[in-house]
Amino acid sequence: MIENVHNLFGFYRETGFCSSVSFTKTDRFSAISGAKNSWPQLVFDIDFQENTAQELNQVLTQAVNRKLPVFAVCDAALFGEKELDYLRQNEIYPVKFWTLMHAFPQPLPQNPNGQQSEKTEFRKLYTDAELEEFTALVNAEFAQNASLSVSLTKELNVKDGVGFYGLFFDGKLTSGLQTFSENQTTGLYFIATDAAFRGRGFATELIRQVMNNSFGNSGELVLQAVQKAVPLYRRLGFSEEGKLVIFWKKEKI
Repeated sequence: MIENVHNLFGFYRETGFCSSVSFTKTDRFSAISGAKNSWPQLVFDIDFQENTAQELNQVLTQAVNRKLPVFAVCDAALFGEKELDYLRQNEIYPVKFWTLMHAFPQPLPQNPNGQQSEKTEFRKLYTDAELEEFTALVNAEFAQNASLSVSLTKELNVKDGVGFYGLFFDGKLTSGLQTFSENQTTGLYFIATDAAFRGRGFATELIRQVMNNSFGNSGELVLQAVQKAVPLYRRLGFSEEGKLVIFWKKEKI
């Protein structure tokens, strides 16, 4: 779990060094802020001491007062029902949970149920057109009020330790993901599949290709999964090791 969270927060910090993102670090927390209505908008790496609920309330209140993001990423194990009740009383709500998962790279057999043919191609994404297509794919699946910008995707693509990968079918990007590698750990992020191709093995094949071809047999792979995707990652050899929760503080009007 520690390596998973370290990789996630390392990715956030690296994103914070992009020109289109603001990075704020205090003695109690860090925050990254993209342009209005764009990803990222997150408070993370909070230094919890004893009373996690009170401390989170203090951190998010400070963030609101400083016009910083009002979403905080935390270890879900730190908050029991008593803490959650206190946070709700202070208008702080859990809005999303991620399951932390990890695996060690190993050769995987070809997916017999996948859509494999001469029309399918796995490759690393380099060109502006490919990165634009990847960004559109991510936003179609994940974007709500905070979309990923093409300019940020392109900035991340030239950074050491960052890579973008895609599975194409008949020339169309069907599935994509981004990797961030640091200290022998590689995180998989923005795993997305075109709606018209879901349920046909494309995401499975993409991750299989990344595990087989990109990182050899050393190090560790980590990701943060929404609950509906956990069975897929289990089939690919990932194990669960905890949960993260995203809290949102309601802003005063």
